[in-house]
Amino acid sequence: AHPSLDSGYEEILDLVAIGTIADLMPMEDENRILVHRGMRVLNKRHRTALLPLLTAQNLLGKQISSTDISWQISPPINASGRMGRPSVALDLLLSENLGQAQLLTDELLSMNKERQRLGQEAWERILPISKDSFESTGSKMVIINDPEIARGITGVMANRLLRHYKAPALVIAPAEEGKISGSLRSNEPFHARDFLSNFEDLLLDYGGHACAGGFSAEAMVLEELLKRMHDRLDEMDCPEEASEEVVIDCTLPAAYMSPKMIEVVEFFEPYGEKNPPLVLHIEGAIIESIQRLSNKNGGPNHLKLTLAYGEYRWPALYWESGDRVGQEFDVGTQVNVAFRLGRNYFRNQESLQLVIIDLKTSESA
Repeated sequence: AHPSLDSGYEEILDLVAIGTIADLMPMEDENRILVHRGMRVLNKRHRTALLPLLTAQNLLGKQISSTDISWQISPPINASGRMGRPSVALDLLLSENLGQAQLLTDELLSMNKERQRLGQEAWERILPISKDSFESTGSKMVIINDPEIARGITGVMANRLLRHYKAPALVIAPAEEGKISGSLRSNEPFHARDFLSNFEDLLLDYGGHACAGGFSAEAMVLEELLKRMHDRLDEMDCPEEASEEVVIDCTLPAAYMSPKMIEVVEFFEPYGEKNPPLVLHIEGAIIESIQRLSNKNGGPNHLKLTLAYGEYRWPALYWESGDRVGQEFDVGTQVNVAFRLGRNYFRNQESLQLVIIDLKTSESA
């Protein structure tokens, strides 16, 4: 007899949670239930194989969230497949020996660093040509065909182009002899898999879902495939101008903005595709201090702020906003802030931290 679906698979739901989030699956319906239960299993730390990875990523001893899986756990595991050695991740997840798990974790982290290096080199090469592609499609999509891109990082590059242009992005690279592969990342209302289905007669295989898709094909069909993709894009309506509006879930009066608010935020876990983290909003906070943090990507400095609101003072991070200090706000400025609330762990100390999405002076809001 097969085990009960409700309880017989409980011990592997931590892997289900990691896989579902890593594959950018929509966090709704049964996916949401499975990941919610899987997070509970993951936080019990019963899987020996994951202990070295959790330790290396500074997650041991903290309450692991879906965001932690997205940013800290899944990238090293995914790197194994992207670098052409998926067996390393598989061996790690199946390992019952702590020593072996440590060696395999070290190997995964090394591959992830190499993937990041290759990704940065590829990004610097494709960014200049991506603008021409974006314009040639009427700002509907970015299509990059680069024979120098490693097959394993096409998805990473497509995702980065998606964030940069706020438009669907496809990256095509050589695969094994005589073949090509492509990774597509998209945003609403564009549906990645549905788009690829228009060209299934040219593809060896394809798959995916609304947000991500991929395919393989014979290299000889590349020219025809690109032509038909551009023809299909020509038939599509121009997208509406991307909105810069921030959707706020709740504006909090000072009396409600207390450390207990994290319980509300975590009640709606797990977050992910189709269930983004709550965006909270406060009005009339005072900036008490500003610290600049270096940006290793070369853009404006990041900021670490202290915000006074009601009875509490809140540490807050504001990415790539150093150029706004002295121009739009400074120490002492009264501001309205849209943010996400999360836990921060530093030197074994836990605190709550705001990650600012947008900030405006109270006078201009």
